[in-house]
Amino acid sequence: MKLFRTLGFLLLLLIFPCIISDVFAEPVLKNPNYSIEIFVDGLEFPTTMDFLNDGIIVLEKNSGKIKYIQNGSLEKIQLLDFNVSGGWELGLLGILVDENFVFIYVTEAVVDGGEQISNKLYRYTWNGTSLTDQKIIHEFPLSPSGIHVGGIMTKNLDGELFLIIGDMASSSHNLGGPTQNFDNNILRDTGIILNVVKDGSILKPMESQNPIEHYYAIGIRNSFGISVDPITGKIWDTENGENTFDEINFIEKKFNSGWEKIMGISVPSQVKLLPKFENFEYSDPEFSWEKTVAPTSLIFFNSLKFPDNKNNLLVSDCNNGNIYEFKLNSERNGFVFENIGLQDKVFNPSDNMVEIIFGAGFGCVTDLKFGPDGILYVVSATEGKIFRVIPSENVQQNKNNIQPFVNISNENLKFKKYIDADIKYGNFSNSDLSGANFSKSNMLNVEFNESILKDTNLSNSNLKHASFKNTILTNAILLNADVSGAFFENSSLENTILQGLIGLNAKFTNVTFFNSNLEGANLSRSDLSNVDFTGANLSNVDFTGANLSNVDFTGANLSGVQYYNSNIGVVIIDENTIVDGCFGPDFWNRGMALIYQKISQNEDIISEIILNLIPLFCV
Repeated sequence: MKLFRTLGFLLLLLIFPCIISDVFAEPVLKNPNYSIEIFVDGLEFPTTMDFLNDGIIVLEKNSGKIKYIQNGSLEKIQLLDFNVSGGWELGLLGILVDENFVFIYVTEAVVDGGEQISNKLYRYTWNGTSLTDQKIIHEFPLSPSGIHVGGIMTKNLDGELFLIIGDMASSSHNLGGPTQNFDNNILRDTGIILNVVKDGSILKPMESQNPIEHYYAIGIRNSFGISVDPITGKIWDTENGENTFDEINFIEKKFNSGWEKIMGISVPSQVKLLPKFENFEYSDPEFSWEKTVAPTSLIFFNSLKFPDNKNNLLVSDCNNGNIYEFKLNSERNGFVFENIGLQDKVFNPSDNMVEIIFGAGFGCVTDLKFGPDGILYVVSATEGKIFRVIPSENVQQNKNNIQPFVNISNENLKFKKYIDADIKYGNFSNSDLSGANFSKSNMLNVEFNESILKDTNLSNSNLKHASFKNTILTNAILLNADVSGAFFENSSLENTILQGLIGLNAKFTNVTFFNSNLEGANLSRSDLSNVDFTGANLSNVDFTGANLSNVDFTGANLSGVQYYNSNIGVVIIDENTIVDGCFGPDFWNRGMALIYQKISQNEDIISEIILNLIPLFCV
C-alpha cells in the first residue's frame, strides 16, 4: 500500500536522520525574486498551523503538544498537551482558527504512544492567553489500522467549516460502505468531507436523523489537504492514491471522488461500477501524478506581495519535498499548461515538471499558509521547521543563504565548469555549453532546450526529468549518467558516449544516435520511436518494455540486447547489423514479420540474414 511506503520512508527519516540531507537538499525556489528564511526551528514533527492574534499556533503530531509561537521565537507557550496514539497517521492532526474559537482534530490515547481510544474534533475558546472551554464537536470511528484518518480543515467564504476524513481503511476490515462506493447499508463517517456542525449539537453525523445532509463529498481515500478558492468559494482537495495516481480535485457539493472504484483519470467502465448513492456525482481529478508523490497541503495565492502568482494554486508533497504551482483556467475549475506532456492532466514519469515547480528541498511538507503579513509559511514535518517564502528585490536579503534556481538561459557558457554542482531545476535553454563540464552534478529537471552541448561532459550526473528538446549533444559524454524520465525529442546525440546510461521512462523520439556508444545502457520502458541508431554500439543494452517502432538499426551492434515486452514496430537492419544473443519471443512474435518486410527489399541478402537470425530467438 502507498501509505506504508510513505510512512515507512518517514520512519526511516526519524530513525536515521543522517539520510535526510541525501533525500531533501536545502530548499530552493524557481523564482529568483523570492527568498527563503527559517522562521521557526526545533519543532517535533509539526503537522499543521494557523494564525492566532499576533502569533502562530502549531501542532506536533506525536508529542500531542500545541505550541504558541510569537515573533518566531522558540520561547513559546505550550497551550495544550494531549495523550496521543502517534503511530502511523494518528496523533495531533488538524487545527483551524475561527475568530475566537480554535478547532482541533486529534486521535487520543490513555497514555502517549498507547492504543487509540478516540478520534475527536474539539472546539476551544481563546481568551487571549490560553485555550479554554473544551467542547466535543464531532466524534468519529477509530481506524483499525491507524491510517487514513484525515483531520485537515478549511473555512469557506460564508464561514462554514469543512473537515476531511479518510476512509479509515474501512474495507480492509469489512466496514466499507456507500461513502467508499460499496452498494450496501454500512454508513459510517469515513471517506467524506464533512460540513462541520460548529455548535456540537450533532456528535456523530452517521447517527443523526439525516446523515447525508452533513456530507459535502464522499469517496475520499486519504487526504492531507483541503482549501477554498478565495474568488469562487469552491473547495479543492488533494488525495493520496494507493499505488498510483495521487490527485488534485475541484469539488462541487455532492461530489463523489470515486474511491474505492477509481483513482486518477477514469474510463467509462469504471464509472459504470459506481453505485448510485443519493445525488453524489463523480468527476475526474483536475490533475494527478501517475507515480505517487503523497500530496499534502494546498492553498491559493491571495497576497499582494506575490503579484506574479496571483490566484494560482500551490500544492506541497511529502515524498519529494516539492511545492508545485498550478495556473488556473479562466473558469477557475481546472488548470492550463503550456507543456504538451501535462495537458492530459497527468504527470507521467517521462514528463518534465519545470513548468509546475515552485520550490524544492523542503522535506515532508505538511502545511502551507499565507499569514496576515502576506508571507507564505511552509511547515516541514521532517525538518522540524517553519520556513517563510519572502518576495525580495534583492535575493541577498535571504539571511539563510538559500539561493533560487539557476537561470542562465541565452548565454555563452563554453568550457564552463559545474563539477559536482547542485543545479537542479536550472534553466540553460538556448545557451552554448560546448565543452562545459557538468560531471557528477545534480541536474534534476534542468532545461537544456535548443542548446548546444557539443563535447560537453555530463558523466555520472543526475539528469532525471531533464529536458533536451531540439538540443545538439554531438560528441557529448553521458557515461553512467541517469536520464530517467528525461525528454530528448528531436535532439542529436551523434558520436556520444553513453556507456552505462540509465534511461528508464525517458523520451527519445526522433533522436539521432549515429555512431554513439550506448554499451550496457538501461533504456527500459523508454519511448525510442523513430530513433536512428545507425552504426551505434548497443551491446548489452536493456530495451525491456521500450517503444522501438520505426527504429533504424543499420550497422548497429545489437549483441546481447534485451527486448522483452518491448513494442517493436517497423525496424531497419542491414548486413552490417551485428546480432549476437537471444532476442526472446516478443521480438519474434511482434517484429519478425516487419523485419522480413524490410530486408525483402534486398533479395541478395535475405536468405543469409534470415539464416543468421532464426537461431537467435528463444522460441
